[in-house]
Amino acid sequence: MSPILVFAILMGLLHFVRIPLFSAMLIMNSIFLGMMHSHNLPVDKNIRIVEGFAAAGVVASVLGMVKAVLSAFGLSIPFFLRPRLFVQALAELFIMGCCIFIAVIYKAALGGCDSYADTPFGDIKGEDGLAGVRTSCRMQAATFAVSIVAA
Repeated sequence: MSPILVFAILMGLLHFVRIPLFSAMLIMNSIFLGMMHSHNLPVDKNIRIVEGFAAAGVVASVLGMVKAVLSAFGLSIPFFLRPRLFVQALAELFIMGCCIFIAVIYKAALGGCDSYADTPFGDIKGEDGLAGVRTSCRMQAATFAVSIVAA
């Protein structure tokens, strides 16, 4: 087995694992954004940035998975999926940086969800259809954990 094939298989496995992780981050962050928008709450710019980074992670992982599957089966790879090794390394570093940024934004949930928690909704007790502080804090903790695993 050639080293290039082994590398392609390992990268395919990495992207196979990252697709659901980035999708989970995107879904949880979209819930935050949707609820805040529907209740006319101010949205922090970092939450919008997290949405973009999670979407970029999904797209990069899907394209990486397609490239890995095509190269593993010896099929021809489209031109836009054939970046040089340097560009691939930069893309992976960017995705890793996105995960670290997401973890930093949602690290507030690490203090525990039983007392006061700094959530995107503030200190709201679940009024008007908003998630309560405990639920919001747990979603933040889940997003934090998923971003660490994806990095």
